[in-house]
Amino acid sequence: MGALANRWLARRIGLGKTILGSSLTQSLLRMLLPAAALLAVAGPLFLGIGQLVGDAAGTISEVNKVTVRQGLTPDALLGRVNSTMNLAGASLGPLGALAGGFVGEKLGVPAALLISAVGTLLANGWLISSPIQHIRTASDIRPLPPTGSQSAFPGGAGL
Repeated sequence: MGALANRWLARRIGLGKTILGSSLTQSLLRMLLPAAALLAVAGPLFLGIGQLVGDAAGTISEVNKVTVRQGLTPDALLGRVNSTMNLAGASLGPLGALAGGFVGEKLGVPAALLISAVGTLLANGWLISSPIQHIRTASDIRPLPPTGSQSAFPGGAGL
C-alpha cells in the first residue's frame, strides 16, 4: 500500500514533507500497540490499523530516506554508506530486542511497548528540526562536498 501511495504523495507535498509525515504517522500509530495490549476487545482492531497504515507509512518513509541518503552521498561512497546503514540496522535490532525483553520482563509488556512507542516518536525530533522538509524533489539534493563546506539542502542549512 505504501509503495503505491509513495509517488503520488511525494509529488503532492514534496519529498521531505513526505518523509516527515510518514515517519510521524508510523510513530504515532505505534501508540496503538500498548493500547491493544491493555484493551482486549479493541486489540485486534488496533493491531490491524497499526499494521496496515503503519507499515504503509514505514515503507513510504524508508523509500524516501534512501532516496535522500543516496542523493547526498558521492557516487564513490554509495556502497560504503549503504552497507554501513544495513550493518547498523542489523546490529542494533537484536540489541533493541534484548532491551525490550528486559523492560517487558521488569515492567510488563504494555509498559515496554509504550516506552518503545514514545522513543520512536521522540526520535522524529531530528527530522522536525532538520532542513529535510524543504526538499521538494530528488533533484533538489546535491551530493555533499568533500570538505563539508557547503550545504546539500535548499535554503543553505546543513544536515
